[in-house]
Amino acid sequence: MLKESITVLLSDKNRFFIDGLQQALEIYFHSKNVNVRFTENTFEYRTADIIFLAANPSESTLPHYLYSQAKACCPLVFLIEEERGSTPVANSASRMKFTYISRNKSVEALFEAIERVIFSKIIQNKRNRCSFNNASRLAKFSTREYEVIHYLSLGLPNISISRKLNLSEKTISQHKRNAMRKLNFKRNAELHFWLLCGGLKDVGKHILM
Repeated sequence: MLKESITVLLSDKNRFFIDGLQQALEIYFHSKNVNVRFTENTFEYRTADIIFLAANPSESTLPHYLYSQAKACCPLVFLIEEERGSTPVANSASRMKFTYISRNKSVEALFEAIERVIFSKIIQNKRNRCSFNNASRLAKFSTREYEVIHYLSLGLPNISISRKLNLSEKTISQHKRNAMRKLNFKRNAELHFWLLCGGLKDVGKHILM
């Protein structure tokens, strides 16, 4: 069974809070059987699945010129604030777009906020399922691309797939990227959800030899 894997970017100058937040998130995602990789590399904002970002730009570790870009490009952003309505960006429009969490709330409150937002994303993903199915019907994989994606769906890491197919890890990654491009997917999370929806069954009918 495929085990979901996500990347979480943490960006806040409060080291004590970030360390505690990471520990709490590890517990949460472990309970959901989700592999999570944490990063504080500012330039990974484009590929992160979730970002926890200081609501006040001056408290974020991101350079100012990247702050707005990170908020705009990531599909799921949590803004960290001292108290509700205390930050410069705490206006009604921003609150409708982002999820705010307080530094002073309990871990349980954090989990509830994550659960609420992720649940809404799951509902949206179900609504998008038809578009995933359409992508499956249009995609035509090579035999190698199909084999790589098939093994990924079984939860195998690249190194194990490379051994099974007698290919380098670099070649495995290239086949995966080619398949994602044919599906018009840009994030690993999109590929994982598509596999969970059984998308590979449709692609199997259109393999290019």
